[in-house]
Amino acid sequence: MGDDFAERLMEAARELREEGKPWHEAFKLAQLDELIKRWPSEWGDDLQVRLYGDIEIQEKVDLPDLGITIAPEKSIPKEGSFVFGAPYAYVAKVRVSQKDMAGLFDGINRVEKFLSAWRMTEWGGAATQYWCHFFQRSVGIVSCLDIKKINDIKKALSIVEQYTDRQQTLIYEASWWLRQYETPFYNNQNPSVFNEYLSYWNAFECLTEAVCDIYKPAKRTKKEKDRAIQDYEAKHKPLKNEDIDKLYNEVVNPGLRGLVKHALTMCFGVVGDQYYAECFTKQPKDLCLYQVRNDIAHGNIVEYDFKTRLRVERAHQRLWMIVTNMLAYLTHQRGALDREVSSCYTCANFSQGQMCRLGLLPQGKRYRCFTCRKYEPKKPK
Repeated sequence: MGDDFAERLMEAARELREEGKPWHEAFKLAQLDELIKRWPSEWGDDLQVRLYGDIEIQEKVDLPDLGITIAPEKSIPKEGSFVFGAPYAYVAKVRVSQKDMAGLFDGINRVEKFLSAWRMTEWGGAATQYWCHFFQRSVGIVSCLDIKKINDIKKALSIVEQYTDRQQTLIYEASWWLRQYETPFYNNQNPSVFNEYLSYWNAFECLTEAVCDIYKPAKRTKKEKDRAIQDYEAKHKPLKNEDIDKLYNEVVNPGLRGLVKHALTMCFGVVGDQYYAECFTKQPKDLCLYQVRNDIAHGNIVEYDFKTRLRVERAHQRLWMIVTNMLAYLTHQRGALDREVSSCYTCANFSQGQMCRLGLLPQGKRYRCFTCRKYEPKKPK
């Protein structure tokens, strides 16, 4: 698309960022706006999407109430496959009132309504997908199995073998979940970020259980729980509803939250508290990673709502960081740098030369470190 496109995109994103939007949302909105400005001339005043999957359209579809028409002729690629991996597709023309975001989202909503109605009539649940030029993914990831990667794999296998059978099972199950949403770029150029998020959350719970099996969390006696409740009440009178919830989740019945808090502390030391807050207590509540998981799992949100998708994508970036580094911690692999946590690289004592003014970093360690020796997390067995 050229340098002009990139410059306009970044400038628009910066303007949205100055208005207070998170960088991910600002970039996505700017990108979509630029694509709409380049509306394909051959489409005229219609939006075009390609329907594909286990489908055969034998008659012309004309749905004036939805503004959708579909010709029964198959669109067959010249070189064997569309970019989204289908051997053929059908072109659906969707009337839009205006060529902007509002018009685009309204058209997509009508396409979704049509496909939902189609599903209501199909007991077998045949796969029916659509591809839209405006929502395609721009990049894919290729893994090269070279000598270094092979050595990393051997190292991971040898490290995992040192754990108990139960711990090994949990670690391998976590990795299995991470692979489930990953489909080749040429098969699915617009994969579901909802499915991706749930896969990462399942992996997160597997890794949490593995860490807690390696380092058993201490269980409070009834007297210790009573004392903790009394101490909390003395500091927070009168108790509010959120105080009662907090006491129940942290003292009476920690459940998943208690396990997560313990696991994150073991993996990341002081940074674990920040990750725990992102998972369960961050405000507003919609930003909590656990709330995002619940909203997807309980059907409270849908992916074709653009703002909702941006919310989940942002949450996924944070969950990806936590899960990736937990797995790296357990398998002794190199961790990912997270500049959004209050650790060395955001510490007031971290100099411009990327050295610790207090001399607490290991000798020669300049960056890519969660915390200094003062807050070093416990090492795995």
